[in-house]
Amino acid sequence: MKPFLCLVCLLFAGVAAPAADRVALVIGNNDYDDAGKLIDLRACRRDAQLIRRTLETVGFQVIAGEDLDRSGMDEKLTEFEGAISKGGTAVFYFAGHAIEFEGKNYLLGTNAKLAARSRLTEESMNAETFASAMLLAGAKSSFLLLDCCRDAPTSSEWLTRGAGRKSGLAQIDVDGDIIIGYAAKPGASALEPIEPGSNSPYAEALAKWIPSGLKHGDVFEKVRLEVNASTAGAQRTWENGSFLEPFYFASTGKVPAEPMAVPVPVPTLSDRLRAVTRETPFVNSLGLEFIPLPGKPGVLMCRTETRVRDFGKFVEATGYDATEGAYTLEKGGWKQAGGSWMDPRFPAAAAQSEDHPVVCVSWEDARAFCAWLHREEGVRYRLPTDEEWSLAAGVGKYPWGNAWPPPAGAGNYAGAEADTGAFRANGFPVIPDYDDGAERTAPVASYAANRHGFHDLGGNVWEWCEDGYRNSMADADVREVLRNAGFDDGGGTRFRVQRGGSWSYNMEVFLRSSLRNCDVPASRHGNGGFRVVMEVGSGG
Repeated sequence: MKPFLCLVCLLFAGVAAPAADRVALVIGNNDYDDAGKLIDLRACRRDAQLIRRTLETVGFQVIAGEDLDRSGMDEKLTEFEGAISKGGTAVFYFAGHAIEFEGKNYLLGTNAKLAARSRLTEESMNAETFASAMLLAGAKSSFLLLDCCRDAPTSSEWLTRGAGRKSGLAQIDVDGDIIIGYAAKPGASALEPIEPGSNSPYAEALAKWIPSGLKHGDVFEKVRLEVNASTAGAQRTWENGSFLEPFYFASTGKVPAEPMAVPVPVPTLSDRLRAVTRETPFVNSLGLEFIPLPGKPGVLMCRTETRVRDFGKFVEATGYDATEGAYTLEKGGWKQAGGSWMDPRFPAAAAQSEDHPVVCVSWEDARAFCAWLHREEGVRYRLPTDEEWSLAAGVGKYPWGNAWPPPAGAGNYAGAEADTGAFRANGFPVIPDYDDGAERTAPVASYAANRHGFHDLGGNVWEWCEDGYRNSMADADVREVLRNAGFDDGGGTRFRVQRGGSWSYNMEVFLRSSLRNCDVPASRHGNGGFRVVMEVGSGG
C-alpha cells in the first residue's frame, strides 16, 4: 500500500527539470492515540521512509513527517505548499489510517479517536485539500498517492452504521493535471505486510519498477500487475486523472524494454504465503499445513485440527495452565473428574498420541494459543469465523454428502467402535452399521480430505469458532426445538460457536454440516478442540 509515492518519483525522473522544481510531502502515521480506538499500524512509517529515499534519489526535495496529529499534518501542508514551484512537479504521499465518509476521504492524524462525527475535521484532513494545494500552487504535474485504502478502523457506531459509510476509499475527481493513485481500487481494502520489517506488496512492486525508465502510465500498469500477482488477486491498485504530457523517471527519457537489473531477493515469508495453493501448502513452525480458504482471498486455513503436539509446545513455551475443570466422559455422563488435555480419560486402547487432535481446551485456551503463534511468527493467527468454517465445509447436508447414514470411511463419528468404556456404560446409542475404527479421537487426517482439501470438518472433535452463538444460526427444525425448550442464546454474548460434530455424536441432526453447537468460552470438554486460520494480509 504505502509505496505509491515511489511510483510518482519514477514518473518524474525523465522530466528535465531542476531539482528545486520537484517537491514532495511524505507522511507515515503508525502510532495512534492510545486513548482512542484506532489500532496502531505496522509499516506506514517504514513505507513512507522508503518513498522519501526513493524520491530523493531522483531529485526531489522531500518534506517528511511521521506520526503527525491533525495539527502537525496541517503545518506540513503549509510548508509543502510554499515550496512548490510554479510549473514544477509536486507529490503528496500518505500512509496511515484513512476513512471514507459521505463520499469524502479523510486522512487521520494520530490524535484521531472517531468518537463523534462532529470531531472528524478536528482529527483528520480531507484528502482533496492536498490535491487543491498542489494545483493552486501552480504545479504543472501533481500526484496524490493514498496508501491507506482501509475499512473503518474502529467500531464507532456513527461511522460503521451510518448510511454514508462505505468500505475502502472513494474515488476523488479533481480538475487539472493531477494523477490520484490508490493502493487499492475504490471501495476495497489494501493489504499490510505480513513479515515483520517488510514493506507492503505495493512498496515491493514500486521498488522493482522505479528504475525502469518507463513512462508514468506504463509504470502504474506494471505495478498493478505486480501487486495483483503477489496478492493472488486480493488487491488491485487504481488511478484516476491524467497529464497532457508523459513523464519518465529515467533522466535520459529513454524507454528500456525491461527494468534495470536488480538482485533477485530471497523469498520472504510474505512471498511464501502468497504462493500457497492447495497442492503447495504453507507449513508453519509447528509443521501445520495451511491452504487457501475458498471465497476468502488473503485467508489460509489449517488442513487439520490442532494436535496434542502443537498445544504442548505452546504450554511448554509459555507455562500456560489449561488443566483445570475439564469435562470428561465418565460413568454417569460428562463430569469434572480430573481430566485435562494431557489426559482426557479415554480407554487405554484409545489413548491420545501427539498426532491426535487436542481436546479439553476452551475457546479462551484456543485464543491464547493463536496469540502465542502470532508473537512467535509475526503472522496473525486466529480461530475461523462461522462463515469461514462454512466456506471450508462447502455445500452438502452432511460433510460427506446428502445421504444418511454416513458411508464407510466418512469420518470419526460414534459408530460401533465407540461402544466401549464409559460410552457403553452410559447406554449411548451408536450409528447403526457404522465403524470408523477409532474408539475416541483419531489422529488428524486419518480420513479423506473434503473437496477443498480440509480433513475432519466432520467428526473427530467439535471445533471452536470466533463467533458468538445465536439461535438464528440454526436450521428451522433445530430452531423449533430450541424455542420449545426455552433455550436462551444470550443474544450472542453468552456462548461461542462450535462446528463439525465429534467422535461422541451419532444423531442425524448433530452430524449436519450446518449444525452449530455452543458452549461458554471457558468450558473444556473431552470432545472439543479447534483448528486455526492465518491472514496473509489485512486492511489496517
